[in-house]
Amino acid sequence: MKKQIIIIDYGSQYTLLIARTILELGYNCHVVSYDEASQFLTGNHLPKFVILSGGDKSVYAPGAPTLPEDLELTGKPYHVLGVCYGMQLLAHNFGGKVERDSNKSGYGPETIYSISDQNPYPESTAWMSHGDSVTVMPNGFYNHIITLDGTIAGITNESKTITGVQFHPEVSQTVYGKEFLKQLIVNAGCIPDWNPEEIIQQKRDEISKKYDISKKVLLGLSGGVDSSVTAALLAPLFGENLHAIIIDHGGLRQGERDEAIAIATELGVSFEVVDLADEFIAKISAIDRTNSQDYAEDMRKVFGKDLYKKIFEQKSIEIGASYIAQGTNAADLTESGKKGNSALIKSHHNVNLQFSLPEILPIDDLYKYQIRQIGKDLGLPEEIYNREPFPGPGLYLRIADAQVTRERLELVRQADHIVRSILRAHGLVEHISQLVIALLGCRVVGVRGDERAYDMPISIRAVVTTDFMTVEPFFFEKNVIQEITSKLTKIPGVSRVMFDYTPKPPGTTEYQ
Repeated sequence: MKKQIIIIDYGSQYTLLIARTILELGYNCHVVSYDEASQFLTGNHLPKFVILSGGDKSVYAPGAPTLPEDLELTGKPYHVLGVCYGMQLLAHNFGGKVERDSNKSGYGPETIYSISDQNPYPESTAWMSHGDSVTVMPNGFYNHIITLDGTIAGITNESKTITGVQFHPEVSQTVYGKEFLKQLIVNAGCIPDWNPEEIIQQKRDEISKKYDISKKVLLGLSGGVDSSVTAALLAPLFGENLHAIIIDHGGLRQGERDEAIAIATELGVSFEVVDLADEFIAKISAIDRTNSQDYAEDMRKVFGKDLYKKIFEQKSIEIGASYIAQGTNAADLTESGKKGNSALIKSHHNVNLQFSLPEILPIDDLYKYQIRQIGKDLGLPEEIYNREPFPGPGLYLRIADAQVTRERLELVRQADHIVRSILRAHGLVEHISQLVIALLGCRVVGVRGDERAYDMPISIRAVVTTDFMTVEPFFFEKNVIQEITSKLTKIPGVSRVMFDYTPKPPGTTEYQ
């Protein structure tokens, strides 16, 4: 299907946020890397609106990514928006000057205001993330948005068909970001074309054409929204040939195994519970943490390639499967460095496993916001499509920078259950997008009764987000903090409780 809107990815972790925001506005779009963009800018593929994403390079550096050769900027067959690095590319291309100035760099919220009718919104807050700045205006452009310190934050050409912004309109912290994007999209002549029902049918049609639905497919079902939506998409196509496995790897939260079974039953998918807790705990606890350069990454890779992949390969042979299906989403690919030109943030257990069988990944171009919408349209219960995300390796990732042991897994499981029970009693669960209860791998002094205690702290991290590419902390009231602290410090092995209020960026949602 022809895309009206093309996003050219220069490696920004925010690229998919642009796509998400456009979808929220009711428009479909397509993300391509800058070195493959030309095929979408010629012939019958001409879009109406082209967006150049941010990136982590400097436009004046040797070997820095450039504009695609077939991007037409003078004939103007489409409108163009450059965001951050994209704006700097446009300025550089049209004779402007881009340079590094620590007094002009911006990381986080900045106040911007309009100095023309191109951006009619009042003084407001916008999200910045840049070291370089445009210091000399490009030829044929004028400045229409600036920051309080005078930094050029928005440029446009005389015909208003090429626009650049130094801030990120796609990030929720940019107050009028969505309105700004909507204005540009409408000006480009785009017609709303995002419809979840059509996407569901489109995906099923694509799967039917690409795969033999008379063959057996093995699906990993964790009970989360991603794998549940994947199951709901595939079930009508493969019917009895769809087989799910629920892996109990020893890192599940209290009651989670039973919840996954209930979801599989709800979906009417045949399933098998595979109990591998002993094998997983033994393998991961054997990782040499003291000599590891990145223990979290080593643990994720062992979990994925040495354990997760192994069980899928074995079970696919047992049932005679021709395909393996997973609920891998776009954010998984982005953070794993497998989407566009994105850099590695952290490996995901369900990415790049190189199975011997073909993979069916029906939602690998979607992220949480879209997947929840599709789950709702598929008729899944709200407790499924609005379920809080939980990483595949589970509680293994919640033991931060300390050797994994069965005892520590049980300690985190107990702490997690206590905190969730407290938040449920206070009616706070529905206001939190994700709750991370982690054991921090540093021993600190505490007091238990009249005696010295030398144990590890528990960290509580609650966040609010729509897409998990950026998150804001959820702040607890004093009485909730006191209740959580009181109950957790009664657990043997817990010396104190810490509350983490770091946004993303700079912190990721999980610790590992």
